[in-house]
Amino acid sequence: MNEESFASDRRLPCGQRVGELIGYHLDGVPPEFEEHLRDCPHCRAELAEISRRWQPVRRLAGSHAVPSNDLVDRTLTTLRGLRDRHGGQPLELSQEHGKLLIQAAAALSLTRRLSAEVLDDFSGMAVRSCLMADEAVRVDVVAAYPTAAHEFLPEIRRRLVAALHGYLGAGTPDVSVRLADVVPPWDGTGEETDSPPIG
Repeated sequence: MNEESFASDRRLPCGQRVGELIGYHLDGVPPEFEEHLRDCPHCRAELAEISRRWQPVRRLAGSHAVPSNDLVDRTLTTLRGLRDRHGGQPLELSQEHGKLLIQAAAALSLTRRLSAEVLDDFSGMAVRSCLMADEAVRVDVVAAYPTAAHEFLPEIRRRLVAALHGYLGAGTPDVSVRLADVVPPWDGTGEETDSPPIG
C-alpha cells in the first residue's frame, strides 16, 4: 500500500472514507458502525492495515525520550550566539590607514554565507549554526548519512578560512568547524526527503 492509496479522502468499494476509519482506529469504533464492520471485508482489511502502520507510532509515543548529554550546552551556546548577534565586542581589522571595527553580527553573517558556499562542494552537508565562541567563530555543520563528514572537516575549514581571509585579511578570526549532527538523507538541493535540522 503506497501513500496515495492511504490518503484519508480515498473511498473504499463500500463507500467508506479511509479518514473515517483512521478516526475509528484512534478513538474507537462507534456502535452504529459495528454492524457495517462485521459485514464489510473492505473496512476490516483497511482497519487491519491502519493498525499495522500505526504500531511504530504507538511504540514511539510510549517510549521514554532521553535528552542528549549535551542538550544544555548546545542550548546555552545557541543563546550566547543570539546575544552576540545583537552586540558584543567588534572585531578589529588592521588596515593600511588604521583599524576597521566590524560587529560580530557582520562577521557571522559573512562566515555563514561563505560556509554555505564552501559546503556546496560537499554533497550531503549543510550549515546548522554559526556563532561567536571565545573570540572565535564556530561553524556547526550537519551531514546526511552516510556522508564521510569527519574526513571533510579539515578541508572545509581550510577553504572557509581562505575565503574569509579574502575579505578580512589579517583580521580573520580563528575558525573552528565541527560536525554537530548526522541526519537522514536528503536530496542535497535544499529539497529534503527528511528535513535536516538547519538553523
